[in-house]
Amino acid sequence: MMVEPTNHLDLPSGERLEAALEACPGAVVLVTHDDIFAAHVTTRSLRVEYGTAL
Repeated sequence: MMVEPTNHLDLPSGERLEAALEACPGAVVLVTHDDIFAAHVTTRSLRVEYGTAL
């Protein structure tokens, strides 16, 4: 589980994290407000707003 993994990362560090997650064969639970990062590293998502899954 990763909660806001891109907080406080500079661009090169964020890119390395993205590459590592893309190479990961397993599942990752990601909680983030960074929609661009999420779009790059996920194949499926569940969006929750105000306690409701969308």
